[in-house]
Amino acid sequence: MRTSLPSTQRWLAIRTQFVIDAGIVFFSVWLASAIRFEDLWPDAMARYWPALVAGSLALPASVYILGLYSLQGAHLRKRERVALLCVAFVACLLVLLAMGSLNFSSRIGRGVMAWQAPIGLALLLAHHGALVQRGLSARRRMAIVIGESRDELALRILQGVSPPQTDVVGYFSPQPLGGALSTLHLGTCRDIVRQMDEREIDALICSDPHLRHPDMSSILRRVCFSGHPVLSLTDVLEEAYGAVPLSLVNMEWLVHASAMPRREYVRKLKRLFDVGCSLVFGVVLALPLLAGMVLVRLTSKGPVFYSQVRSGRHGRTFKVHKLRTMRVDAEANGAQWAAGRKDPRLTPVGGLLRTFRLDEIPQLWNVLTGDMSFVGPRPERPEFVEKLAQDIPFFEERLLVQPGLTGWAQVCYPYGASVEDARRKLEYDLYYMKHMSMMLDFFILLDTVRTVLRGGAARRGAEALKRIEQLAGEPEPEPITLGLPQAV
Repeated sequence: MRTSLPSTQRWLAIRTQFVIDAGIVFFSVWLASAIRFEDLWPDAMARYWPALVAGSLALPASVYILGLYSLQGAHLRKRERVALLCVAFVACLLVLLAMGSLNFSSRIGRGVMAWQAPIGLALLLAHHGALVQRGLSARRRMAIVIGESRDELALRILQGVSPPQTDVVGYFSPQPLGGALSTLHLGTCRDIVRQMDEREIDALICSDPHLRHPDMSSILRRVCFSGHPVLSLTDVLEEAYGAVPLSLVNMEWLVHASAMPRREYVRKLKRLFDVGCSLVFGVVLALPLLAGMVLVRLTSKGPVFYSQVRSGRHGRTFKVHKLRTMRVDAEANGAQWAAGRKDPRLTPVGGLLRTFRLDEIPQLWNVLTGDMSFVGPRPERPEFVEKLAQDIPFFEERLLVQPGLTGWAQVCYPYGASVEDARRKLEYDLYYMKHMSMMLDFFILLDTVRTVLRGGAARRGAEALKRIEQLAGEPEPEPITLGLPQAV
């Protein structure tokens, strides 16, 4: 009964914007060449392919890293947004010029570049101007079905956190509810289809018990065939925050989520993706790794590399390899959580290595050997897994997939040093496990670049997730005897 996942639609929308920006590079070079050579398809275009491919990736990748595909990017001041777009466009031009230097036969001439620069920049600004206008005005109007006390609690959660770009315009129930709920009563369940059309409601929020009720199921099918998605509360919050609120997770959700990832990608393409990325990044990061090794050797006594046992897929242990960032006696008193850049056990350069993730470059070997994936949940130490599994429900679910060198939780939440931090990061891990795909892995790699350049991850939606947990943990409202409709 559930319709296509809105979170998947969000990533598809970003992919569309990414492709359009890549197309702007190709189109602007073609148009500039046509003007320069006075030919609809100049022979020179055949030579430009290496530079075009590199430039077409560089522009949208830079735009993504600068955060201009996000909702936050749409709310930037116009001056700031234009400046960042210009930075991204300059990065694209530098890549085009660099490709010409590496392969002179693919060099784009100065005459073509003189036309391409203003054409491409104008198209880029126009595209993102349209995105901003659409993004700021695109608020989803939703209604919720209330037939039991848990539905009323869901409405209170939505009112308590106010998910971005979402308006809950009212609720359907057999009779108006009292109390502190200020949302409009839209009618009974028989009014759902008519009211959604008349009030231009985009989606309906409905809990699982209603899906199994024969009369409600009939109504919800009509809603779906009318083009309105039927979503759960968890679906809405996933889309808004890129995480799955742990307080709303149950066994039914886990079974449904485990069926979502594409098996072919997990079994075959993901491994190919891992090997390719580890080889490419191994070459690109060879010099930074060498510099990190020299810094470790010069600033502290002890080995340059550090190995530690971690839990992999299905709990299988393996040794992870890193540049040493702590003193050799860091765990003289037993295993301890790393506390990020403020850990007193760090060496003089340990904080620097962690900030820019240089200490994790040796883990490319773990990816190449198959102990880890390039993208996935962070591998934890077995003793920590055992403790956290006792304190956090469903924590061992993250062991169902390969741990990763980077991951959605790593780019959405900074280093964690407490059970609460581990709980928050699990919410991002569950989101990744449900939506994992090559597209998402690619965007996580770009997010990793942004995280490294910024010197750490921001807490994306962490306060809202904490508030959801507080609201879900509050005593439920008094049981209501509204029931479900017995006839349509």
